[in-house]
Formats: sequence, structure tokens, C-alpha cells
Amino acid sequence: MTDFAMLAAEQSELIRQETAVVVLLAIAAGVAVAAKRFRFPYTVALVFAGFGASALGELVAVDVSPDLILALLVPPLLFEATLALPWHKLKADLLPVLLLAIAGTTIGTLALGALVNVTLGIPWAAALAFGALISATDPVAVIAFFKQLGTPKRLSVLVEGESLFNDAVAVVAFTLAAQAASGHEFTILGGLADFVVVSAGGLAVGVSLGYLVGAVFLARVDDPLIETTTTLALAYGSYLIAEDMGLILNREDFHFSGILAVVAAGLTVGTVGLKNTSPNTRVTLEHFWELLTFLVNSMVFLVIGLAIGLPDLTEHLGAVAIALVGVLVVRVALVFGLGEVASRIAPRRAVSTAYRQVMFWGGLRGAISLALALTMTSEVFGDKVETVKVMTFGVVLFTLIIQGTTISGLIRRLGLAGKVDSELTQHAFQARIAMRRAGQAEVQRLGTEGVLFADMADSLGATYERDVGRQHDQLRIHLRDHPELETAMLLQARRDALAAEQTELTGVARSGLIDNQVAQNLAIELNNRLAALDILEERWESDPEPGLAGSDSGIAPRVAVEPDHTKPTVYVSWGGTGRVAGFRSAIRSVSDGNVPVTYLAVLDDKEFADIDNRTIELLTEELGWLLDSQSELVRRQLGAEDVDIAIRVEAGAIVDVVARVVRESQATQILIGAPVVLAGHSSVESLADLVAERTGATVSVLGGSNPAS
Repeated sequence: MTDFAMLAAEQSELIRQETAVVVLLAIAAGVAVAAKRFRFPYTVALVFAGFGASALGELVAVDVSPDLILALLVPPLLFEATLALPWHKLKADLLPVLLLAIAGTTIGTLALGALVNVTLGIPWAAALAFGALISATDPVAVIAFFKQLGTPKRLSVLVEGESLFNDAVAVVAFTLAAQAASGHEFTILGGLADFVVVSAGGLAVGVSLGYLVGAVFLARVDDPLIETTTTLALAYGSYLIAEDMGLILNREDFHFSGILAVVAAGLTVGTVGLKNTSPNTRVTLEHFWELLTFLVNSMVFLVIGLAIGLPDLTEHLGAVAIALVGVLVVRVALVFGLGEVASRIAPRRAVSTAYRQVMFWGGLRGAISLALALTMTSEVFGDKVETVKVMTFGVVLFTLIIQGTTISGLIRRLGLAGKVDSELTQHAFQARIAMRRAGQAEVQRLGTEGVLFADMADSLGATYERDVGRQHDQLRIHLRDHPELETAMLLQARRDALAAEQTELTGVARSGLIDNQVAQNLAIELNNRLAALDILEERWESDPEPGLAGSDSGIAPRVAVEPDHTKPTVYVSWGGTGRVAGFRSAIRSVSDGNVPVTYLAVLDDKEFADIDNRTIELLTEELGWLLDSQSELVRRQLGAEDVDIAIRVEAGAIVDVVARVVRESQATQILIGAPVVLAGHSSVESLADLVAERTGATVSVLGGSNPAS
């Protein structure tokens, strides 16, 4: 064949591949519209679309190679996930995440490998390879539901954090199994040593490159396009450098974990680099990575649909059933077993039963499992390779279609869906107000610049003002019916305010008006304050619904009592957030009885034992700010602006703090706002009895009916 003919053939193949990609993207866009219209999981719909698209034959025939998935599609997914994953939140739950990712993946690999070896006669190397590849979870569809339903952020961190690390562990374990199958000398100690070297090397590559980009490059460049391009190069570059370390060091068959390198690079840039970028750059980065992950996810799940042959599944139905049962049994045992171990080691960060149920059922399998299965050949793993591949396809298909479509119902039944109708209604009112204000500002601009006559601009502006007033009134009525939303609004407003302070600090630092060391210290303080808000919000999110006695969180149920407004009173609040009902009762106490009232929020040293003293100080300041704001808000709502309530935020042992504040305020009545963190006490009654014994005051639970005195 002449050079010209070869070039023409290559161009023809390139055009065919390009046509297939364009057709698949068009299908993805159509599926996205339909999935949104019919409220169906987008990723699951893509798999079904992939089944249907396979009938198009050559028109959608893309080269579904492992390199396409692992080297081209997976790095941006991992990088985007870690870029948006706050390190301080991941660090707080690193114990359960690493237990599940390292111990869980290792145990799962061995258990599933033994199962398919004994029951199906699959050789040990291939069986362990299957156990490794099927242990890699893919929570893309689950995380999408989390965002849609507003589940607690901690649950998202647990699910996403486990997936990020267990993907890497699964790939390393699969590689070791492949080396053993290829005839390389393999020992348990040697395998462990290789595992440590490959993992540590990948982390080192990712952290080094991430720090270079985040702390050095992004801090010195202020161009959104250049900075965004650099993060894209980092996502792929960290993977390639780690995987090709053997070429760099001129050592054959040597490499580091590319997946761990991408994870480490994304976490480093997200933690160190983003605070060095301007707001414009952060918006550009967010939009770019959102678009890229949408495109990549679309291709991944369409490729899964194209790759899975339904006739093959029916031929190996027994093997698929054995693998599926094994995967589910091992997963539930690991999540609940290792979750219990983590909870016993760190009881203050215990993983609740409800969280474990979601983590079990949300352990979907996807792109990593599919890509690793496609790399298996009969020359290396023996004649059972096709069975292993079909088992992998069957498990992936079941988890995506069955678990992926039912996980939202499980989240709702467990009461973990945070975005209830009342919150969505609140968001709608706020959005309308923001929209009307933007329209009003534009009308005023047109009038000022003479584009619109002044009287026309004034009349339109007045109409806008009346409409905004109506929206405000309706939002006020809505909040009166749902007072629990007020705290969430204050938390979000405080977070937005701190973000604005960060933006201003970045601008002042770039202009050279302040010393770099001063700017760095202030930036650290602002980041710590945002972290403190996250802790407060996490405590608030974990507050169960009224009347849930005996929950995993150790929070007492609510019962009704009417305070005595003639007694000097101390209202004791849970350390998470202020309680609207408590403020209303406190204000009525002052108004009706004209007696001194103290609203006390206690950050108990047992509940916050895992937090350093500086963070406790910031928690105290931020909680005091929120309580001051909430107190002022409730006073205005009740028309009691002149009422004076002493607000105190104290850290320490709850009984000691309450006793000291009662002595200082000379109160004779103590009301403990329920739910209240028991801080190691067996029940709210025992806590109330102990407080009563120490103070001699009447102690009641808001609203308990049996005060202890």
C-alpha cells in the first residue's frame, strides 16, 4: 500500500471515529433533555440509550479500549470530584474512608476472588483480578441524586471519598493480579511492598504537581483561560507522569498509580490553589469542569451501554447471579462491619446506620470496572476470561439500573433528603427577588443614561418595587410557617459574606496595598471561619426530626413544657445552631416577666473533642455571630426590639458550663433546648438531673413535662 493510500485510510478511520463521537454526543444531549423532562436518572438513561445505539452499527462504533476509558475519560472525572471536595471535610472522615478504601477493597478482592474460584472454577489470578476490578465503586449517579435531594454534605464526602481512593486501590490490586498471572515472581510481602511503592509514589507525584500549579503558578497568574488550561494539563499530566514513571527513570515495568496522582493533584489544587484565584477564574473553572464532566460522563455511560452484550449475559446467567450475590453480600458486610469499627475507634465521628445503608446500596460499579475487565486477555488470565468479563458487565448493569434507580427512594425513606418542599419554595422566593432587583437596576440604568425617559423608568421601577415587596411579604409568611429555614438562611448569608471578604482580600493583596504575609494570615483565618461554619452546619444537618428517640446520633427527643416567665432563666442550646423556638420563649420571658434571661450555647468538650482549640475559638465566634443575628431577627418579628437577652457561647463540659453561667446570672430556671447533644450522658433525664443537682435550679427540657429540681 502506498503512503498516500495509507494516509487516506487513516483519514477515513479518523472521520469515522469523529462521526461516531458526534452522533453519541447528539444522543447524549437528547437523553439529557428527556431524563430531565421525565425525572429519570441521567446516567442510567444513557446506558439504555447505549443499548439502543448499538443497533446503529458502524455509525456509533468507537474504539472501546481500556486506554480510552482509563487514560482519557477517567482523569477529568476524578480531578473534578477532588477539586470540589474540601480537604478539611475529607480529613475529618479520613478514618472510615480509608478503612473502606484500603481494608474494604483488600478484603473484598480476596473474598470475591475466593467465591468465583471455588464456585465457578476460575483460576486464582483471574479470580483475584475480578475481585479487585469489581471492588471499584462509581458514585456518579448517586452524587447527582445527593445534589438534587440536598443530602447532608458529610454523606457525600463519605461516598465520594471512599470511591476516589478505592478506585486507586482496586487498580493497584488488579495490576498485581495481572503480574502474577503473567508469570512474574509474586509473594505476599513483595505484593505489599509494590502496593506501598505504587500508592505512595502516585500520591507524591500528585501532591508535588498540584502544589506547583496551585501555590506557585495560580498565585502568580491572573488569567482565567490560562489558569483553566493549566488545571486541564494537570489532570492529564499527573496521570501520565505517574503511569510513565518507568520511562522517565529508564526502568522497565515500573510505574506509580496514575489514579492516585490525579486524586492527590485535585485535592491539592482545591485546597491550596483555588484560594489564590480571582472570583472570575473560579467561575470559569467551575463552568469548564462542569461541562467537561458532563461530556465525559455522557461518553462513559454510553460506552458502557455499547460494550455490554445482552445475549452474552443470558448465556452466563448463572455466573452473573453468583457474582452479583457475592458482590452485594460482601459490600453490606464491609460497609456495616468496617463502619462499626470506625465508629468505635472515633465515636465522635460515628457513621450512622442510615448513612451505612446509603453507602451500601449506593456502591454502584461503572467505568473503572468496565475498563479493567476489557484489558483482560486469555493469553494472560486463561480461558475463563470471557466469563469474567460477562460477570463484570452483569454486575455493572445491575448496580446502575436497579440500585441507581432506587437509591433516591431509599434516601427519602431514611429522611436524608434535605431539600424538602418548604426549602425549594424558599429558594423560589429568593430567586424571584434577585431577578426583580436585577430588572429594576437595569431600568434605572436606562433612565439614568437617557436611553429611557425618566418618567418611564420611574414608573417601571415603582412597579418592580411593589412586586419585590409582595415577594418579600410572601417569603416572610413562608418563614413564619417554617421557622427552621431561618437558621439555614443565616448560615448561607454568613458564608456568602465570608466569600465576599475573601474576594476583597485577594484584590487588595494583588494590588500590593498589604504585605503578603498579612494577606496569607488573613486568608488562613477566613478559610478557618468557613470551616467552622461547615462544622456548625454539619451539626445542624444531623439534627433529626422531632420525636426520634434512640437515634444513632445520641440526640434526645422533644417533649412539651411551658416555661415559667416569672423566673430568671438560662436557656441551654445545642452546640450546633440556635433554636428559633428557644429565642421566642426567651423573648416572651423577658416581655412577660421582666426577668433576666440568658441564652447559652454550649460547645461541649466531648462533642468537639476532635477539634483543635483555635477552631473551637472560631466556632465560638461564628456561633455567637449567628445567635446575635438570629436573636435580632426574632426580636424584630415579635416587635420586641428593645428586649435585652444575654447571649453567651461557651466551650467546655456541658454541666460545668451551665452551672457556672447559672451562678453568674443568678437564674432559678434552666430550660434545655431539645434536641440536645447528650455529650456522653445516657439520657436527657440523667443530664437534667445532674444539672439540677449541681445548680439547685429547676431544670426542664423544652418541652419536657417532668422537671427535675
